[in-house]
Amino acid sequence: MNNQWVQSANDFYIREVSQNVASLPPAIYKLDENPMTGELYLTQVMDKYEFPYKVYGIESKFIDRVKTTYDSTKGNLGILLNGVKGTGKTVTSKQICNKMDLPVIVVNTPFDNIPDFINNIQQDIVIFVDEYEKIYTDRDHSVLTIM
Repeated sequence: MNNQWVQSANDFYIREVSQNVASLPPAIYKLDENPMTGELYLTQVMDKYEFPYKVYGIESKFIDRVKTTYDSTKGNLGILLNGVKGTGKTVTSKQICNKMDLPVIVVNTPFDNIPDFINNIQQDIVIFVDEYEKIYTDRDHSVLTIM
């Protein structure tokens, strides 16, 4: 099976064959679900994360280390940021996403078939789940299998 991306306006779908996009371009995508079919798809929401405030680069060594580790690793690289509220976990994560220059898929809704959708993507991507415990409260945690 050869899955490729199909673009319709700002929405991207995984399809087996049709007029396709060769690969998902680097940008920020929101994962969504078609309410009629239950099919997951991506909507491009922005080219990269923008910060309307001054970012001082305190975590730049850590971000550079993540990028260097990714570049020298074959396979998956997972990053888990944990800490007190307001310490910059989300900002650091968004800076990492920008630095990677890969498609970023933002997961902020607990859809049931996310692992299947993600496993069908045949290119390097970033999966960004901000505040996992708020999204996946009492639900199936099979989404952890993609990490």
